[in-house]
Amino acid sequence: MAQELLPPQLITKARMLYFCWVPADPAACAALLPTGLTPATNKAIYINQYVVDTDAQTSHFGAYSLTYMGLDLGGLDLDDGTPGRFWTHYFNSNPGMRAYAA
Repeated sequence: MAQELLPPQLITKARMLYFCWVPADPAACAALLPTGLTPATNKAIYINQYVVDTDAQTSHFGAYSLTYMGLDLGGLDLDDGTPGRFWTHYFNSNPGMRAYAA
């Protein structure tokens, strides 16, 4: 059973790395998307990694590390032009958060 999350979920002072790039084989990355989703015109993929070092940095998750990867999507941009995104990979050291994300 997934842990019940209490709003709002806040994280402060985490160490974070976010980057994106165009892969050497965009078609291989596009194959990771489910039917109905298409990659963005720019073919970009991204990784976001962060580490929360202490329990005091979260609203009740405790310390953890998280990495997720995915693709920018075509046709799902926000009004400000931010592309829609889809996670293809999700790694989390916190069992409760993994259960919630599943």
